[in-house]
Amino acid sequence: MKKQLFLIIFIILPMVANADAVEIDGIYYTLIAKNDNYAEVTKDPNSYTGNIAIPESVSYNNVEYSVTSIGSNAFRGCSGLTSVTIGNSVTTIGGYAFSGCSGLTFVNIPNSVTSIGAYAFYDCSGLTSLTIGSNVKTIDAEAFSNCQNLADVTCLAENVPNAKSSIFNGSYIEYATLHVPAASVNAYKTTAPWSSFKNIVAIDGGEIPETPKCATPTISCKDGQLRFDCETEGVDYVSEITNTDIKKHYDATVPLTATYTVSVYATKTGYDNSDVATATLSWNGISPIMTGETAKYRLTFIVDNKELSVQNIAYGSQITAPTKDNEGNTVTWYTYPATMPAHDLVVYGMSVKEPEPEVFAWLTVNDSRSGYTKIKVKQGAEQTLNFTAEEGWKISNIFMDGRYVTSRLAEDGTFVTPVITGDTSIIIVYEEGAPSDARAATRSQADIKVVSDGIIISNTEPQSRCIIYGSDGQQVVNTVINDGTRKIALQQGQVYILTINGRTLKFAL
Repeated sequence: MKKQLFLIIFIILPMVANADAVEIDGIYYTLIAKNDNYAEVTKDPNSYTGNIAIPESVSYNNVEYSVTSIGSNAFRGCSGLTSVTIGNSVTTIGGYAFSGCSGLTFVNIPNSVTSIGAYAFYDCSGLTSLTIGSNVKTIDAEAFSNCQNLADVTCLAENVPNAKSSIFNGSYIEYATLHVPAASVNAYKTTAPWSSFKNIVAIDGGEIPETPKCATPTISCKDGQLRFDCETEGVDYVSEITNTDIKKHYDATVPLTATYTVSVYATKTGYDNSDVATATLSWNGISPIMTGETAKYRLTFIVDNKELSVQNIAYGSQITAPTKDNEGNTVTWYTYPATMPAHDLVVYGMSVKEPEPEVFAWLTVNDSRSGYTKIKVKQGAEQTLNFTAEEGWKISNIFMDGRYVTSRLAEDGTFVTPVITGDTSIIIVYEEGAPSDARAATRSQADIKVVSDGIIISNTEPQSRCIIYGSDGQQVVNTVINDGTRKIALQQGQVYILTINGRTLKFAL
């Protein structure tokens, strides 16, 4: 029976050891044996003193445990603790973990730590220097509060940790210096509670980006309310309104002539505060009047029911309306005052559509019958002409800048050009005794294309002789064309007659 009881106790002992704190090399741990074995530093029943080095891992009963956290109250009240080294495996520092450790003068929180609990280093009165690792994401309330001698804090996190506003309460950081990455200086300067440090400087001496500054707001009054506007979007306004005219009155009537002094500045995270805008709001018995460099009223110009521009201008300032709309059209405005009244103003107008300027081109007609004609025509439009052949001749082809456009010729001689996009030349080719459908008749014969500097002959029968006569009846060309395509250059300014394979053509260049 005794042997059985001893065996049961022997089996249970390791289980109890895993559930309760165990002491390894002078530090107590709670060991958790799950998928990943890990350990949490816990309280010493007799209090920790001297120098403590928390390792990254510990071994117990031949099992390796990673030290991942410092438990709540682990070192609380250990005034005899003079230094602590935290291993780079710890990710969490629990609440009140080092609270009241007045013997600590410096603490280095490693880069592995991501969260620091509430009151973790509360009332560490001897602490003068502190380094916070680069991966800290959250710091809970009062974590470093009441550390009255804290003079130098380094935070390696480029992204400002999400910290409760009270983490440095009573630690007099308004006299301390904060060291942060150069690229993050402006972010810390504009984020509470970090912004409360007296000095915020770069760790690595890098170039600190210039902090943008909020634009100075403008002040206006409408419908009995003050309104603030700022060119910087998303700002908050901090304003102050004072009055020195309001007094006790004992009469049946009270004159409404009070004067209010209004001041406001704009603030935004990541920006420097704007300059302070000031204005005076005076009541003249009828309506309030705003005065001051930043006292502005909104002036809106509406054209054809669309907003053209919005300005903030001071009371009494000259009103100058735009002369053109966004499309460059002239604007006609309805009546408006010459100077800005003491209220917002909307001015209406309408645009006058100016006709697009006409663009012209030159159309040159080379007609062997009527001669050389140059016509000024509107660019971007078609042009209607009329061509008729003399007796015994019919129109064979019409060329426009070297293109066949004969199909645009009506039976009555009316010819409508394609859309004219620039200077254009038309050449009319007549054929003697040509059938009514000249194009059909030429399909099995030589193709003759007339261009500005001559003719191009193709699809000829073998040994086709081509003779061309000038205006004076003299031969200018007499040649035999066997096959292929042949271009014959001709002088401009003349009428030519061409014969080939029994056909006679006439044209002018």
